[in-house]
Amino acid sequence: MADEITAQYNGFKKFLLDIGINARVIENYLANLSKIDENFLQKHAGCKSVYQIVDKKVLQIVMDAMPWRFPFGTTAQRNPLSRYMQFLQVLEDRDIVKERSEAFRAFLENRLLLSRRDAEHYSNLLCSPSIIDTMIKSFGVSSVYCIDNDVVLKNVKVLFEGKSLRSRNRFCDVVGIYTKWSISQKPVVNANENTESASEVIDLQNAIKDKDKEIAELKAQLTEKENVISSLKEQCGAKTEEPEEHDAMCDLLTLDAIMRYCNEDCTEPSEVKTIRNLLCEVYQGVTDERWVYAKKELLKRIKALKNPMNVQNLVMEQNIAHNVENVESGAVGIKVSGRKKA
Repeated sequence: MADEITAQYNGFKKFLLDIGINARVIENYLANLSKIDENFLQKHAGCKSVYQIVDKKVLQIVMDAMPWRFPFGTTAQRNPLSRYMQFLQVLEDRDIVKERSEAFRAFLENRLLLSRRDAEHYSNLLCSPSIIDTMIKSFGVSSVYCIDNDVVLKNVKVLFEGKSLRSRNRFCDVVGIYTKWSISQKPVVNANENTESASEVIDLQNAIKDKDKEIAELKAQLTEKENVISSLKEQCGAKTEEPEEHDAMCDLLTLDAIMRYCNEDCTEPSEVKTIRNLLCEVYQGVTDERWVYAKKELLKRIKALKNPMNVQNLVMEQNIAHNVENVESGAVGIKVSGRKKA
């Protein structure tokens, strides 16, 4: 596993160098990915490193689940996870790019009679690292070789004609040649000799229409079900539960109940400290005044348990009554009242 992570790390670093990212920016990217490993993946996803992720869908899930403080950049150029996503796209396209680039180079060399050096140069233009970012953003693939639709290829040519690419004119010329070559690789269909195939196409079109009709019916049923569910939700929202109907387990898990346990049953400061640390993690970022008050009370309880004599005197002099209010009322539920003398 460690070797695989190292190999993926080195491959990603080389990819960043190939597409022309500044060395200092690369170091920032790698450092930020290490922070993501330590502060997010290892704690919350059970994953040692982002370099273990080799599937774009999994990476997208991770990116969507990141807390607000991640990612570290606000644009694709500064976001290491976005660059890593591009790297995974390049790996996904690698085999088809290699296969078609070699076939196109052979065509340039053998059919257009270019020198091997020129053929390789023109072939490499269509998978140049400098076009990866634009290709992925505009067409969802890392190279021209991943496209075999002549209409889309024309759009590629038009797009790069407006770019300030250093070898723009030559690149667009090669795209035009590749488009013609790609079309020539497709089998020619003779309508007179393929009536059976045409019949199959018609049958397929009819089947698609039937499916579309079924989908429309299902959508109508779904809409009807959603309306029923919405109506039931409104009816449920209009009803108010009686206090005695509340689940007993729900009462056991309220903040008020936890505070009562700490004040009445905990005898060691370490017990209360452990519970407070756990609550701080659970309620991280919560600013509700009930939680703010509860944190202060827990600190008081810890200090009191560290000085048992003071606690004993306090208990002798005061009568502590803890009234746990219904959780629905929104009260913290801890009240302290002094003992009245007769």
